[in-house]
Amino acid sequence: IATEPAFHFELAKKVILGSKPVLVEKPLTLDFNSSKALCEMSKEMNVNLMVGHVLLFHPAFKKMKDLLKKGEIGDIQYIYSNRLNMGKFRNNENVFWSFAPHDIALLNYFFECSPSNVNCNGIDILQKGIHDTSITTFDYNGKKMAHIFVSWLHPFKEHRFVIIGSKGMLHFEDSKNNRPLLFYNNKAEFINKVPSPFKGEVRKINYDSEQPLKNELRYFISNLDKKIEISSGEDGLEVIKILEKASANLTPRLL
Repeated sequence: IATEPAFHFELAKKVILGSKPVLVEKPLTLDFNSSKALCEMSKEMNVNLMVGHVLLFHPAFKKMKDLLKKGEIGDIQYIYSNRLNMGKFRNNENVFWSFAPHDIALLNYFFECSPSNVNCNGIDILQKGIHDTSITTFDYNGKKMAHIFVSWLHPFKEHRFVIIGSKGMLHFEDSKNNRPLLFYNNKAEFINKVPSPFKGEVRKINYDSEQPLKNELRYFISNLDKKIEISSGEDGLEVIKILEKASANLTPRLL
């Protein structure tokens, strides 16, 4: 289902009640209660519900996950994502709901948990109550943090994702030619208990050239009768929960 999000619930409901597995584009729905209802329906009907968080199937992010598991950059300390562009303006959802579901899903993927606290601030310039720009911060247990900066009122396109680790750093730039994934051998070293920057080599990391959407569809088709482990309905529900929690701070500014 790849319609406007406002139609996701009714269409997915029809498919699920027809005893068919369904893949719904992000966000699953536009509120927690309807998303939860779809998850419950899919369990009752014993059919798979999957959400289209397509970046979870991007080979660059899968490569970053592999590097983390191998301990290449040590423990995650901070993650940030910038998803910026000029348009496309929407009138039925704000930029946070339009852009940030991808990045929230990635944060959950890399931290392997949900944030303990979320704070969001933004501004609605073009349309009252529909925010064009927002900056959201996420706190995690163990003194870890992340932020997501999204805007559709920006002079140039930038899709940047950075992971700061205790032993190194990873940087993926999806908006640049060749979409480079870079490893920075940068870290803080303590000399006489005082932190000092160490800047080492910058190395390009190779990754597969597979198309994320093809990977996503291939995964869905190959798991029609198996448990969905990546981007399940429950995963999508957790993203909606975080979106709603953050959006509670996005009140329209008075002119």
